[in-house]
Amino acid sequence: MRPKDIKAVLDTMTVLVDSREQDTDRARWRHASIGLPVERCILDYGDYSYNATLPDGRRIYDTAGRIRPSVAIERKMDLDELAECFGQGRARFEREFKRASSAGAQMWLLVEGASWEAIYDHRYKSLMTPASLAGSIIAFCHRYNLRLVFCTERTAGRIIKGIITRELQDRLKVV
Repeated sequence: MRPKDIKAVLDTMTVLVDSREQDTDRARWRHASIGLPVERCILDYGDYSYNATLPDGRRIYDTAGRIRPSVAIERKMDLDELAECFGQGRARFEREFKRASSAGAQMWLLVEGASWEAIYDHRYKSLMTPASLAGSIIAFCHRYNLRLVFCTERTAGRIIKGIITRELQDRLKVV
């Protein structure tokens, strides 16, 4: 696709937010910091993805049904929530990544207020050991070609925008 067509498509970009993602003040602030229109829909995996209008007028995804995006971001608000996903919620969490993997989707895991130091220093409430939590994260990165991002609450929206914008731009270059 030509650069001017790519720019035109990027100008129509919207952020898809999974309808199961809670609508809180923190979420609304994050959505505003992304700086793109937000559309709630059912994502088959992940919490965030994107949509856009192609030069022929078609949208990349029809948001009337379940969407299986080519890239999705699973967001966790902190290490406590992540540890819960690798503990009691592990089966459900892993099914989500398996669905993404079988669809050929690129998954990102964005964890707010986290760092490897916080994991190894056990600065979270779960009884899961730092070695178990770190090992689970690394195993998922390996098994599901997962990309991991630790960030602050303040930068989460901008990182989400950066990931989805770059993915769409690269996708359009090969069309």
